[in-house]
Amino acid sequence: MIGLKVIFYDQIDKNIKKLKEKNELCLVLKNDAYGFGMKEVVSLAEKNNIKQFAVNTLEEAIRFRGYCEEKVILFGNCEEIVYLKQYRIIPTAQTEQQIRLFRENKIFYAVEIDIGMHRFGLDSLNQMDWEDPFLDTIYFHFYKQTSDNSILMKSLAELCENKRKKYHFGGSMVIGQTTSPIRIGKALYSDSFGYYGKVIHIKVVSPNQTIGYEGEYTTTTTERIAILDVGYYNGIRPHFKGYVYFHNKTYPVVGRVCMNHCFVRIDDTVQIGDVMEFFGKNLDISEFLKYNSMSEYESFLSLR
Repeated sequence: MIGLKVIFYDQIDKNIKKLKEKNELCLVLKNDAYGFGMKEVVSLAEKNNIKQFAVNTLEEAIRFRGYCEEKVILFGNCEEIVYLKQYRIIPTAQTEQQIRLFRENKIFYAVEIDIGMHRFGLDSLNQMDWEDPFLDTIYFHFYKQTSDNSILMKSLAELCENKRKKYHFGGSMVIGQTTSPIRIGKALYSDSFGYYGKVIHIKVVSPNQTIGYEGEYTTTTTERIAILDVGYYNGIRPHFKGYVYFHNKTYPVVGRVCMNHCFVRIDDTVQIGDVMEFFGKNLDISEFLKYNSMSEYESFLSLR
């Protein structure tokens, strides 16, 4: 064992069920479902009757098609007509030229409308043909919290529904702000994993001795120091000064985190081979993120 990321698939299942109570869902599966495993998440989604998915690359779309026959939208730029047809992938038209390309090749496509982030998407609804039978889905990404979001979503929803076009809104801030279809990524995985390290060595260190690189920590008494098998290679920042949990107690991480190891001040109850929790069923991830200077989004893919 070198670090242990434990995924709570039962929690992901609960998250899907809760989110779909108010909205039709499109699940985003990019980057191997944010590091939670595309195959496993798709299986949970199908059990919950989810009918729409989205990925970022052609390779992800082809992989998805090996697990599921439902609709999949490809966010990234792709003009590989043969593959799009073979795997029944709905590409996103990034330009008016791509709209013509997909229409000419009788490929159903999606468009993103840029509402201010200036990353991807058409600049105006006027750049697309509402009557085009190959225009499958229109989607929007809300990138910041404003008081106007709900008003804008309501207006866009009414427009799409009047034109009889499928649509969805994305961005974490849309949750709870609309009953329209939403595109869910990060929120799907909230509270859905824990992280652990194994005690591989224990040292008894005399008072006034330093621990780790640069001697950042100095013992004040005779102390038992556990060495865990996780370090900054695994995503624990070098200056992490949080806590770990074991048998109803918390223990402080001391000294500078090494590439493959970190130090924990322990008592006699902790032994070599014990597994200590950084967060999970007993410690909330918010404390870990604070001490690790990391967002929850980063933690999905950075911890290993």
